[in-house]
Amino acid sequence: MSAFVQRFRNGDIFPWERDFTREALNVAVPIVIQTLFMALMHILDNVMIGRLGEVELAAVTQANRVTFLFQLVIFGLASGTSTLVAQYWGKQDLQGIHAVMGLALCISLGAAVCFLIPCMLFPRTLMRLLLEEEAAVTAGAQYLPIIGIGYLFTAVSQCLVTVQKSTEQARLPMVAGITALFVNTFLNYCLIFGNLGFPRMGVRGGAVATVVALFVEMSIVFLSGRFLHLATDARLSSLIPRSGAFVKKYLSVAFPVILNEGFWSLGMVMYSVVYGHMSTGAVAAMSIFNTVEQVSYATQRGVTHACAVLVGKRIGAGREEEARRTSRRMLAAGVPSALLAGALLIALSGPLISLFNVSAQAAADARSLVAVSALTMLLSQFASLLVVGVLRAGGDVKYSLVLDVGTVWAIGVPLVALSGLVLGWPIHMVYLMSRLESVVKVLFGFWRLRSGKWIHNLVR
Repeated sequence: MSAFVQRFRNGDIFPWERDFTREALNVAVPIVIQTLFMALMHILDNVMIGRLGEVELAAVTQANRVTFLFQLVIFGLASGTSTLVAQYWGKQDLQGIHAVMGLALCISLGAAVCFLIPCMLFPRTLMRLLLEEEAAVTAGAQYLPIIGIGYLFTAVSQCLVTVQKSTEQARLPMVAGITALFVNTFLNYCLIFGNLGFPRMGVRGGAVATVVALFVEMSIVFLSGRFLHLATDARLSSLIPRSGAFVKKYLSVAFPVILNEGFWSLGMVMYSVVYGHMSTGAVAAMSIFNTVEQVSYATQRGVTHACAVLVGKRIGAGREEEARRTSRRMLAAGVPSALLAGALLIALSGPLISLFNVSAQAAADARSLVAVSALTMLLSQFASLLVVGVLRAGGDVKYSLVLDVGTVWAIGVPLVALSGLVLGWPIHMVYLMSRLESVVKVLFGFWRLRSGKWIHNLVR
């Protein structure tokens, strides 16, 4: 402990130099702001849907588990893409960035089609896997085919956003996200309830509003990158991979991360299946909690992505010792970030929960979930920084795959299923069981960090 304190005092852990601080904040702050606005959009969506009733809220929440699964596959692809782009950015290799972006676009659109087809053809079958009450299944089956169209727009925009953020151009994605928020909120108001002369469409109106907002976001990101000549401004020919070896290298990084996010997200879906079979009230409480919790994740996501970009950039430039020092500094920054996120979560939970039209029990359960999340926020922040911000950024994708997926399936899923379905514990205790896997993740993550084996220069 004394050695740690001495390194902190010497500025080795978290220095307050102006250049380093500015570099970190230039990446983190726009992402925090964008994430906050996206969380606000999610909150407004759920509040408006929640005004229709618990059945509609449960239906949309569980239908969005399919969207969540798709988004995490895209996030896995984006994380693998970000690892290479950040390192190419450190090397100042724009052609390499464009080739990576081209591959990412192809795979993302392919994934979007794979998710869209079952949503269009078998929506009721999918909803029956997630819900038991027939009224909720029917409402979800109306929502799912429409929201599936938005997967195509998400696939394109997330690839472009990933490249812009990883090349330290995070402000335009922020502007696009905020604009999408206003579009989505206005259309929700019009289409869910039939205001301003629009038809009353209920849950289908919420889906249409989201799809239109996603299209607007994609258009802004694409056009701004084109006209401002950012890293995403690429000729079609430059998106074609350089060689078969380049494709192999990309897949060697991206595929483990896609598997990581895919199996991790399946674990999250298994959590939702357990919640869905506990009671409709439990699903409603978890829906409210997930909505409120998005606010607290803004700081976590901003710090994590800043860590990934700064670490990857230094590795690509061949400054490996500086990359190690940057990882320690960003982990230290995770402490105030987690404290701020926990405080923000507690402060906003009361007013936000009161907006939902649910039973008193569902609201009380949501408040209990908030308390558990706030108390374990530091654990969550460290797990995110270690897996996404350090190990993946360093190209250590296979170790992060085993660590992230192994803890979820070997620890989290069995404990959640046991406590929720067998022992019948209350929802907040079941959720606490899901957090225990992060303890093992953090311990092994720090061990890997200290070993120094996580640094892999992929663009040398």
